[in-house]
Amino acid sequence: MIEATQTITADIQQEFGTGRVSDFVVVDPITGDASPAPPNFLESEFDDDYWYNAGRNPWRLGADAVLSGDAISWAQTQMLSEFFQAASNGDPNQILGGYELDGDPLHNWSDLFYRSPVGVAAMTGTDAADQQWLNAIFDNAKQSHVNYYSDSVTLGSLLVMSGNFIDPATITAVPEPASLGILTACTIACLLRNRRQRKVGDRLQAAGSHESFGED
Repeated sequence: MIEATQTITADIQQEFGTGRVSDFVVVDPITGDASPAPPNFLESEFDDDYWYNAGRNPWRLGADAVLSGDAISWAQTQMLSEFFQAASNGDPNQILGGYELDGDPLHNWSDLFYRSPVGVAAMTGTDAADQQWLNAIFDNAKQSHVNYYSDSVTLGSLLVMSGNFIDPATITAVPEPASLGILTACTIACLLRNRRQRKVGDRLQAAGSHESFGED
């Protein structure tokens, strides 16, 4: 899976030279060559562009590069960062809303969704200017709030940029479903028992108050 993804990414990056991959890709069943899917292939007229699916690639490829150190992912991610750094003149707010794969912007507005993932790609930088670029995106992302989709992608990107993302490769075991079921059953039983005890206590307290009143 990793090798196939890297091969497809390489095909598109080499064809257009900007590092970006389209929202959807088709692979020739005979030659194995990858190319952008045609417009309206699955979702919209922008299926062949860098749009609201492909915009997550700098985060995804970047996370693999940073966490695993894979040389291919690192180079592919670095290509993305360098494009956006040059196209925006280092200003995150100039990372615009979607691009054609040759580099032309689709719109003149900016969206947090497109800015935040580039910060993860910027982690592959090598000099002081790259560090400033990364810092600028991080500061921009952490101060912004747009909507559920953009904010979810931003959260994932910020976790990587801040060093708080959990590397899946370090997870060696997960609780068995049966154990989770037992835990849930025990939790419910304890809650019900505590509730019954509170009710009994309330009744005893009420009875005691009544007896005292009767004695007076």
